[in-house]
Amino acid sequence: MTDGKHFAKPRQTAPIRQPVESLAFRVLDVLVSRTGRGPQAVDSDLLASFCDAIRGPGPEQQDFALALLRKARVPDEAIVDVYVPAAARLLGDEWCVDTTSFADVTIGTSRLQAMLRDVNEKLGEKQSVKSGCAVSALVVVPQDEYHTLGAVAVVGRLRRAGVSVRLCIGQSDGAMMDIAESANYDAAFVTVPQGEKLDVVAQLVIKLRMSLGYGVPLVAGGASLTHISEAELKNRTGVDHATNDLDEALRLCGLMASQHGSGRTERR
Repeated sequence: MTDGKHFAKPRQTAPIRQPVESLAFRVLDVLVSRTGRGPQAVDSDLLASFCDAIRGPGPEQQDFALALLRKARVPDEAIVDVYVPAAARLLGDEWCVDTTSFADVTIGTSRLQAMLRDVNEKLGEKQSVKSGCAVSALVVVPQDEYHTLGAVAVVGRLRRAGVSVRLCIGQSDGAMMDIAESANYDAAFVTVPQGEKLDVVAQLVIKLRMSLGYGVPLVAGGASLTHISEAELKNRTGVDHATNDLDEALRLCGLMASQHGSGRTERR
């Protein structure tokens, strides 16, 4: 997964299920839905049909669901930035009110992740014909965090913004430090999907600073920001910035990734 340098809206009165906070659709929701460019329209009928297809039986349902969006002339960027997050949120709402089984949520999430990967690869191929990336970043998913859909979405967004990205998922501390030391990264993004893991992330941040160098800005984002403020996440983990807006994160880091893969603002 290397590119360039190393780098609820309840529908009934059923009780709310707390474990939903650790599922991949919540991670995806907070990491992708805020694009920094304002809200984007979702066709509710098309979304409902898309979700029905995602939940349907048989491995061909993923291709069928994607075909529904493309038949409706939804561009690939809107598929990964709008419809996949919206479908993930809808699955989450249905799980919360007990109208969709855990098995269906798991299958649907898996298909959404595969779709996200496939469409992002095609978008990446279009990006690759442009000039080489001038900005590189490391995206880190903490060890023992098994829901990676949100991080994959973030990587796709960053690459389409012209950033060369290395994704580090669930690595041991030693392996993660080796990866961090393997190249001159301009920034590192750490996903924090669960609030109870803030102490673990704080230790991870210390190790990242040792490996990356203290001049490299670190950004935390993720589902934790649905429960605590950006200031609290920043203070409790020791990162430089905390936000779920990737455009804002790049600005805060003093980086500017152009659509042509070049350009960098002066570090602050």
